Amino acid sequence: MGGGCSVVATSGGRPDIELTEREKALIRRSWKLLCEDSMTMIGGEIFLKIFELNNEVKALFPFRDVTGEALKHDPDFKGHASRFMQALGAAVDNLDNLRHSLEPLLSALGKTHTRYTDRGFTPAFFDEFTASILHVWRERLGRKFTPEVRAAWLAMVSFIATAMKDGYRKVRWARVEEGNERRGSATGPVDRHKFDEEILKLMAEKETK
Repeated sequence: MGGGCSVVATSGGRPDIELTEREKALIRRSWKLLCEDSMTMIGGEIFLKIFELNNEVKALFPFRDVTGEALKHDPDFKGHASRFMQALGAAVDNLDNLRHSLEPLLSALGKTHTRYTDRGFTPAFFDEFTASILHVWRERLGRKFTPEVRAAWLAMVSFIATAMKDGYRKVRWARVEEGNERRGSATGPVDRHKFDEEILKLMAEKETK
């Protein structure tokens, strides 16, 4: 079994990934099986699972008031589902060079999510995408979703989530730092370590709900 897959932080705090050739092959093989069906449909199943795990996520989308069968056929919903699966497909296509090919794009995507912070978004939402992907894969692949296949996918999807969190946190930190400068020295310097602890605390609270 491929026990070498892992997601780690580099010395600069950025995400990195290590996959064995065996694990890459498992991801590609299972992705090919998934692609036998409609990617938009599968992406929709992932989003529906996300909303089941945390309905607060749905409030961030333009289709937040659409329910039931109407949601599955909503153009915005189907568009998000399709683009999400295309992003996963790009990751599969770049398994040999995920860090350099996709990490900058994923970080930039994470940065865009800071615009939803005032509407309740937290970095923990990225983890719910991870959990939902694994759930749908298990339902879709059945017995072919072995522990070894799951471990390989978990490593890759965790890399995606970590890269997006990294981009999100960079913008959030920059804004806190800017706000501190505007308030003047009377407030004292921002403790970045404390800020990071607060973010991690929020994530942990979300994950335990």
